[in-house]
Amino acid sequence: LGGGMILQVLGQVETTASKAAFLTGLSVVLTPFAAFLRTRRLPSLENAIGITLAGLGFLLLTFPGGAGPINRGDVLVFLCAIVFAFYIVEISLRTRDHDAFRLTTVQLASVAVCAALVGGGLRAAGAGFELRPLVWDRSFLLSVLYLGTIGTVGTFVTQTWAQGHMSATHAAIIFALEPLWA
Repeated sequence: LGGGMILQVLGQVETTASKAAFLTGLSVVLTPFAAFLRTRRLPSLENAIGITLAGLGFLLLTFPGGAGPINRGDVLVFLCAIVFAFYIVEISLRTRDHDAFRLTTVQLASVAVCAALVGGGLRAAGAGFELRPLVWDRSFLLSVLYLGTIGTVGTFVTQTWAQGHMSATHAAIIFALEPLWA
C-alpha cells in the first residue's frame, strides 16, 4: 500500500489527471492476473466477464483523449497500478486471518512511515515541493480531520473488512465503479 501510494503521488506530479486516473484504474484489469500469479487460480467465469465489462467501461469513461507521449509520470502511475493490483490480492488473502481495524492500523502506520522516509529522502536530495504556504485555518483543519477519519480510516477499515468476504477479482470489479462515483 505504501509503495502504491508513493508511486501514485510521485507520478501525478509529471502526468495529467486524466492519464493518472486511467493508468491507476488499470489495477482493476491487472488484479485477476496478479491473483493468478499469487494463487495459481483462475477467476470464475462470472468474475472474468465482470472484469472484462468493468475494464471496457473504465476505458470508455476515462481514456484520455490526445494523451500525448508516455513520460516518467505515466510509468510511475502504471507501476502504482501494478502494486495496487497485488495489494488488492494480498489484502483479500490476509484479512480473513486478522481483525480489520488492527490490520488497517498497521497498514496506515506503515504508509505513514514509508511516506515520511521517502519524503525525507526527496527533501534531502533537493526535490521540489509545494511552494504555496498552508493556511492553518478552521476550514483547513476540519478538512484534514474529515479526510483523515472518514476518507482514510473509515474507507480502509471498510475495504479491509469487505475484502475478507470476497475474492480479489470481485473487489476489483467493485473498485471499477470509482470513476462513476468520481
